[in-house]
Amino acid sequence: MTFLKHPLQSALAAAVLCTAPQAFALPVCTANMPGINFGQVDMLNGTGLITQGTLSVTCTNDGGIRTAPGAINNNARTFFICLSIDAGRAISGQNANDFYFEPRKMCTRESGGCSPTDNLIDFNLYTDASGQSIWGTTNPDRSHKNFISTTMTVPYGQSITRTFPVNGKILSAASGAVPGKYWNPFTSTSTSLQYRYNIGTAVPNRCDGGYEGGVSQFPFKAEADIIKSCTISNLRDIDFGTQRAGAANLAQRTQFSVTCTKNTPYNIGLRPSNGNRDGAGKMASTRTWNNYDLIPYQLRSEHGDNGKVWGDNGVSASSTGNGIGGIGTGQPVKHTVYATVPSADFTPDTYTDRVTVSVYY
Repeated sequence: MTFLKHPLQSALAAAVLCTAPQAFALPVCTANMPGINFGQVDMLNGTGLITQGTLSVTCTNDGGIRTAPGAINNNARTFFICLSIDAGRAISGQNANDFYFEPRKMCTRESGGCSPTDNLIDFNLYTDASGQSIWGTTNPDRSHKNFISTTMTVPYGQSITRTFPVNGKILSAASGAVPGKYWNPFTSTSTSLQYRYNIGTAVPNRCDGGYEGGVSQFPFKAEADIIKSCTISNLRDIDFGTQRAGAANLAQRTQFSVTCTKNTPYNIGLRPSNGNRDGAGKMASTRTWNNYDLIPYQLRSEHGDNGKVWGDNGVSASSTGNGIGGIGTGQPVKHTVYATVPSADFTPDTYTDRVTVSVYY
């Protein structure tokens, strides 16, 4: 019996030595950003220029921290977090991340890496809804340092999530953009969630050291779909003025401007109120009684009685017909309308008509 005593004691000791120490999870923060999607953007009419994304931060305090042998700190913790976003990866080049911060850019390649001479649109991301404070980074080498920093207190064994609006705005300088899809990929190296948390009673007030903590990323894409668009502006009446009865071969003109998105083909048709597709209208008396005279007139795209007729016959987005056409530049383009009246031998009165200007694109 004495012989068996020692092996039993030895095996029991080995079992004690092999028992694993209790593991504790460290406090951690993570972030998630679905993206910034402007959807369809009409640069000329100013729709879709502003959008907002949501950045979510979750901090978890589900494990104690061993502060000394046999001592576990399982109190509530205060996390100090810093949220950084750099210029993105739309433009390639060594200094692109510095130069293309104000404004940021989107390009026609979803993966980014475009050249500064490619088709680009200007936009930016802001910490405020008014678009005054550009969202920047904690990187000391970058000029824009207006990042989000705040604290989150999390009870032991719990997780708390906070959301932060990311305000996006396409800038007016993008009015010359070619219609199409645009992106800026903010990769893992473009974003940063830095966090620090307290072990003792001292609460962290910075993200770059001095406390326990870590770093995570929240990659996302900014995207926009610039649609084709045209507008008409500075439209003025054609005024023949006061003429003596019996006057002949009257001529007058006016101008208006058409602005279409860059590289967008367009055609313009003119149609008098009588619906004539060849631009041949009739002016009627402004009085409602006694005078039924109608003064014929002809709309033209060239000067003179034999100038080219300007109507709306066969005019569409793909056909000029008897209208006129152009290609958008993103800037206003002036067009001149000529009108001729063969004779003013009618009852003295004031005569008018309404012409509809249609731009097809």
